[in-house]
Amino acid sequence: MPQLYSILEQHTVYCPGRQFDLVGRRNTLSKTKTAQSRIAVTHRVPIVEQIKTSVLRQIAQGIYKEGDRLPSIRQLAKDLGVNPNTVSKAYNELSQSHVVESVAGKGVFVKQSVISVDSENVPLPREAQVVIEETIERFFSEGYSGESIKHAFIMALDKLIRSRQPNVALVECTPQDTAYLAKELSSKLGLPVTPVLVSDLGATVEPEEFDVFVTTLFHFQAVKGIAGECSMVFPVNIAPAPDLLLTISRLKKESTVLVMATDPDTVDSLRSVVDLCHSGQVVGCLSEDINRIREALRVAKVVIHSASCCDVIKELQPKQPTIEVAFHILDDSVRMIGAEIKKLWPHLEVVS
Repeated sequence: MPQLYSILEQHTVYCPGRQFDLVGRRNTLSKTKTAQSRIAVTHRVPIVEQIKTSVLRQIAQGIYKEGDRLPSIRQLAKDLGVNPNTVSKAYNELSQSHVVESVAGKGVFVKQSVISVDSENVPLPREAQVVIEETIERFFSEGYSGESIKHAFIMALDKLIRSRQPNVALVECTPQDTAYLAKELSSKLGLPVTPVLVSDLGATVEPEEFDVFVTTLFHFQAVKGIAGECSMVFPVNIAPAPDLLLTISRLKKESTVLVMATDPDTVDSLRSVVDLCHSGQVVGCLSEDINRIREALRVAKVVIHSASCCDVIKELQPKQPTIEVAFHILDDSVRMIGAEIKKLWPHLEVVS
């Protein structure tokens, strides 16, 4: 059955989360329904699908029954703050599925009840159902049994569902830190994570390529501004390994410590860490400021640097002990991200 997989992939509608609720209430004076609407627009679920899912759910719950009139296109669009064409498209697709029907000059009415609807149970368009029926009929004509066809459909559908996973990016400012944190996040989440530099995002890397962006608090606003409405952006808390604090606390009290990083935010972060455990002077330098680093090395007793400064350390070869700091993503942040991803991709096995 070589074409079965592609047929299912082409016609399967994917709505990975309950993001839209349309709460209907009966108007006893006019005997029609008005609507109080609230919409939470996500980036994976088109608004048309959210509207269809909500209407179908209300029909399944008996809020709207056969023959009931739905809110007008203009009114629902106004309530939701969306384009009337969006609502019209949702109604048209429901009409193609024979769930509702449009009566000229009167409105849109429920044509048939829906037994059960959830956020991933939106009926396929009639043309998709026809394709599936014709495919099944062809397999019958070729001698396959009903059980064989059913098993093949289930296996193909399961493969499709499991193949759907979010494209996750870890965004940071240096290649070394970005690669390291992306690898760590991937290991903790159980999902592939692509390292992306802040400077590349929106320049050589299009935000639309990813569903989820993860970045540190330092870069959260910048990444969110570039990503806009096309992706989810999550901040994570990072911290150095606990043994670093122990090492710093054992330094001589009045000794001078040089901290180095490739960006000002990381320099400030390292200074704050050292200040927690050390009473001596702390000198912060950017890795590109070689003259300032050489000057600081004359008085510093210890050099603490981020992983992105390894090349500078090799070049200068300081006589002082050097401590490379690796920041780690805190588990609470990983669990928060995993829980949010699980809402939209419930079939995934992720940390939550």
